[in-house]
Amino acid sequence: MNVLLVDNRVLFLEGLQSLLQSNGIKVAGMALSGPEALEKTRLLGPDVVLMDVTGTGQDRLEAIRRIRAENPAVKIIVFADSDENLIAAVQNGACGYLLTSIEGGELLQKLGDLERGEVPFSPGLTARVLEGIARLAAERERAGPMTEKVQVVPAAENGEAVQLTARQQEILGLVAQGLTYREAGEAVGLKERTVKYHMGRIMKQVHLKKRERVIAYALKKRL
Repeated sequence: MNVLLVDNRVLFLEGLQSLLQSNGIKVAGMALSGPEALEKTRLLGPDVVLMDVTGTGQDRLEAIRRIRAENPAVKIIVFADSDENLIAAVQNGACGYLLTSIEGGELLQKLGDLERGEVPFSPGLTARVLEGIARLAAERERAGPMTEKVQVVPAAENGEAVQLTARQQEILGLVAQGLTYREAGEAVGLKERTVKYHMGRIMKQVHLKKRERVIAYALKKRL
């Protein structure tokens, strides 16, 4: 595992670097801002980005979005201390989320979980993320019918125009953020089989047969 560390506190970064390296985890580098994180991700090619979004402005959230758009294989794990920052980070592409109060031993355990293909998160945060996304979905629903809005995007293979409804865009965005079909359904008030149906329609429309390729396509097109 090759990790890029992102925070504006040098002392914190140095302590985190020491913890990881002393436990056999390679630290590719450190960045003090969102733009620097994006640049160093391009230059150093880390597998994982550990980013603190506590009290952050838009620069680190934008960096999360752009990193995921340019390289969907990079896993971005965020430290957050508020639901607002946490939900914003997940919406922009973070795939794991930890409390800033996490202890060193637990952090190492979560990174081990990540290597085994599991999503690292602090207990209780998943429910908060789903509740926040569900709240935002309800607000969008009240603002107007989801099915009346469409976005025209190019298909993945032949470039022909494809129309995705706002509901399809919403589901695709949640799945691209790492939610299971069941979790995505809970977030928008749909049953798991309905989410599977929508994803099947999306995959057919963009001419892709594997879920992983559809997720990569969604991140690339910023859906």
